[in-house]
Amino acid sequence: MAFVPGYDHDIFVSYAVVDNGQPLGNHYGWVSSFVDQLKHELARALGRSDSFDVWLDRDRLSCGDIFSTEIETALQRSALLVVLYSKGYLASPWCARERKTFVQAAGSNSIEQRIFLAEIDQVENDDRPKELKRLHYLKFWEKPIHDEPQRLGAPIPNPKWESHQPFYIQIGSLARQIARQLETMKSARNVPSPATPVSSPVEERPTVFLAESTDDVVSVRNEVIAYLDQFNIDVVPKDPLSANLEAAQQQIGSYWDQAWVYAQILGKMPGERPEQSQETYVELQWRLAQEAEINKPKLQWCSPDLRIESVRDAGHRALLQGSSVRQEEPEFFKKAILDEIQKIQRQREKEAERQAQTDKTSQEHPSPQNDHSLVFVNHTSLDQHSADQICEVLREKNIGAVLPILEGTPEELSQDFEENMILCSGVIVVYGEAPVSWVRQQLRDVIKRTVIGRKRFHPWWVVEG
Repeated sequence: MAFVPGYDHDIFVSYAVVDNGQPLGNHYGWVSSFVDQLKHELARALGRSDSFDVWLDRDRLSCGDIFSTEIETALQRSALLVVLYSKGYLASPWCARERKTFVQAAGSNSIEQRIFLAEIDQVENDDRPKELKRLHYLKFWEKPIHDEPQRLGAPIPNPKWESHQPFYIQIGSLARQIARQLETMKSARNVPSPATPVSSPVEERPTVFLAESTDDVVSVRNEVIAYLDQFNIDVVPKDPLSANLEAAQQQIGSYWDQAWVYAQILGKMPGERPEQSQETYVELQWRLAQEAEINKPKLQWCSPDLRIESVRDAGHRALLQGSSVRQEEPEFFKKAILDEIQKIQRQREKEAERQAQTDKTSQEHPSPQNDHSLVFVNHTSLDQHSADQICEVLREKNIGAVLPILEGTPEELSQDFEENMILCSGVIVVYGEAPVSWVRQQLRDVIKRTVIGRKRFHPWWVVEG
C-alpha cells in the first residue's frame, strides 16, 4: 500500500542493469543493496516498514529490451522517481524512456520536488539530460587523494566496514529527504490524481552555506550534511561550483544570500582553482564570505590530527592558521553550527513576537497620524539641533517622529533603541557632528534587523546634519 493516497507506489527506482552486477560469490548487486538500505531508512523515517511501497524492476535481464506495460503503468502510478545516475544510466535507452514516461505523467512543473537524483558515478554536469539539469543530487562516490573516483560501498555495501560508513550516511540523508516529500504530498488537503502536477508548499528551512571542500575531507562534509538534515537544516551548495571564475563568484553570492550561517571544512589539500583565478575554491569562498556586506556567523574546521606546519602551500597554511579555525573533533563542530542556527531561530521568534505585539497594539490603539507610520530620528547629542529641525519638517507633513533618549545607563540606552526600532517603520540617521563610526554602527543595526528579524524599514535615510 502506498503512503501517498492516489498512487500505487511511492517510489520508482530507475537504474542501469550494469550498475547492479553481482560480484563473484554474491547473490546481490550494489543497486539491490542500495534499495534495501533505502527501505530500511525510510521505515525509520516514516515509522513503519509496511507504510510505503517501493517499485524496483529486478527482472530486466530476463526481459530483454521489452519496455512492458507493467513498467509504464508503475511509472505513471508512482509518487516519486529515484534516479541512480551513472555513466551506465546515461547510456541506457531504457532509463531514458523511464525518465520521460515519469516526467510526462508528473508534469514538468513538479519534477524538482518529485525526482531524487543519487549520483553514483562521477559524471560531467554538462552531460545531464535536460529534465535533470535543475535537480540537486546526493553524491554516492568519492575521490581519494591521487586516486580514481570510487563508488561508496563498492562492490557491495557492508555495515561492518568503516570505509563503507559514508554510504550509510548518504542513504540516511536521502531517506529523510524522500520522507519529507512523501509526508508533504500526503498531507496536501486535496490530493490530485497522478497525472496532475503536485506542487508542494514552499517551506522555509534554515540554511547553512557549507563551503565546497577538497576531496580529502568530503566525507566529513557529508557527515555534517547528514547531521544537519536531522534537524531539518538545508545545506548549500548542492552542486559543484562553476569552473568559470565569474560564474563561481555569482554562485557563492547567491548561496550567501540564502544562508544563515557560513561553515567551512578545511583539509590538508589546498584544492583546485577556477579558470583564470589565483585563488583556490577554498580561498575564494572564504574571502567572499569575509567581504560580504551583511555579517553572519562564520565557522571553520580542520582535523585535530592535522599538522598544520606540514602543509606546503603557504596560502592554504595561512588559512588553516586563521583565528576562526576550530581544530577539534567533528562532533563539536557539528554542534557549533547547530547552536548558531538555533540562536538565530530564537532571535527571529523573539522579533516576530515583538512585531505581533506591536501590530496588536496598533490595532487596539490606532495612530492619529492619518495612518502614517512613525519615523525614528536617530542622532547623538552633537546633532540635537538638526534632529529638532527634521522633526519639525515631519510634523508639517503630518508624520509622527520618535527621538532617542540621550542620557542614561548603557542598558537603558540600549533598551530605548531596541523599542524605537520595533515601534517605528522608518529610520532617519542624522550624520552631522556625529563620528562616522557611530553612523556606520546604526546602519549595521538596521541591516541586521532586516536580515535576522525580517523587519524592513520603509523608508530609511542618512541625513547630513
